[in-house]
Amino acid sequence: MVLRLLEQERREDLAGHPLTWQVALENLLAQLLGEQARVIN
Repeated sequence: MVLRLLEQERREDLAGHPLTWQVALENLLAQLLGEQARVIN
C-alpha cells in the first residue's frame, strides 16, 4: 500500500505533475545544501 502511494501521489499544482516524494527529496537536498532558491513550495 505504501509503495502504491509513493508511485501515485503527485503534485498536481506543479508543472509536469512530479511525484510527491520527488518534490520532498528535492526540497530536502536544497535545504541541506543551503540553496533556498531551489525549494519548491
